[in-house]
Amino acid sequence: MTLTKRLQWLKLLPGRENRSAKIYERFDNASRYEIDFSLTPGWLQYDTDQDADYFGAWVNPSDLLILTYCEGDWELVVYQSPILYDDQLTHMGEYYGAGHIAKVLDESGITTYRQDRAEFFARGA
Repeated sequence: MTLTKRLQWLKLLPGRENRSAKIYERFDNASRYEIDFSLTPGWLQYDTDQDADYFGAWVNPSDLLILTYCEGDWELVVYQSPILYDDQLTHMGEYYGAGHIAKVLDESGITTYRQDRAEFFARGA
């Protein structure tokens, strides 16, 4: 299922809107890899230290969107301004830690390659 079709399943729950964001939720037991392999332009995978088949996060800086998936619970947050969106990204970085892309083991030890999240911000890092 494409990301666009998956997002069509999300529905606005009453009371889940405030001055900073609208929050859409739905339970749909799937795999985060369905999203990873169907990303459309504008969406970026947000690597965390908790990524697994049952957990993932994605961001869309041009549309001010953050999508998370955890054990069947999908949450799409639509931010009202770039400032609020960027503030949430800062908090995500503090909570999830530096996402790593790969770890390489060689004769000199372990090298960890981390994700550069500068491109995730709506107003630049």
